[in-house]
Amino acid sequence: MFGNQNKKFDYIEKIKKSATITDTIKLVRSISQEYGYSYFCLSEIPSPDAVFRPHHYDNWPAGWTSFYLEKELFKVDPVLRALRSAMLPLDWSDAFRSDDSNDGAQMMRLASSDWGMRLGYAVPIYSLSGTQAALSFCADQDDVDPEGKPALHLISMYAHAKLEELSRRAITSVRSNSTLSRRERECLQYAAAGKTNEQTSIILNITERTVRAHIESATVKLGARNRTQAVANALRLSLI
Repeated sequence: MFGNQNKKFDYIEKIKKSATITDTIKLVRSISQEYGYSYFCLSEIPSPDAVFRPHHYDNWPAGWTSFYLEKELFKVDPVLRALRSAMLPLDWSDAFRSDDSNDGAQMMRLASSDWGMRLGYAVPIYSLSGTQAALSFCADQDDVDPEGKPALHLISMYAHAKLEELSRRAITSVRSNSTLSRRERECLQYAAAGKTNEQTSIILNITERTVRAHIESATVKLGARNRTQAVANALRLSLI
């Protein structure tokens, strides 16, 4: 027991000393896997009438976020609904069970299972600024460490605070150094709406290769690791 406690605080110390967003994300991924969870996601929790934004940081299966947005699963996601009023961490299974008679909840449960995310544990996080977020961990197999949940609860708080701190620094730097072109903003706007590169190319009447180039250029300018983070940074900076 005491060994597990020491491990938890060792993780927290590593997060506190992390110097970059990339290093922090690697730590969160390593920690989640240590407790048996294959995937994690840190995202804001929007109100029901607000625009749903892509996840800030995650290692979801490739294609899941686009699928989630394209199918508008955020409108029927029982975990998202439960997190809006949750004060304590919750198991996905409890959220699905509470909405068991809802066709949308069943669709979300089956979809997440098909994508290798059958089990989940979500930690609600409230910031001083009033925003609400959640750090979710999920796995396909039933071999997660049950004793890891209290540790992940505390670790999530520190990870969120560290990422917020590092993100503010990065955004301040980006704001003073980046200027997106009109096409880059348009491509990011459609990406934020869940459109694929092919769909965006048809809408803008340009080639898919050009869309990809604009998004890659914007990603570099915004100091982002990938398309999803580029969209999130652009939204934070009110560039789109």
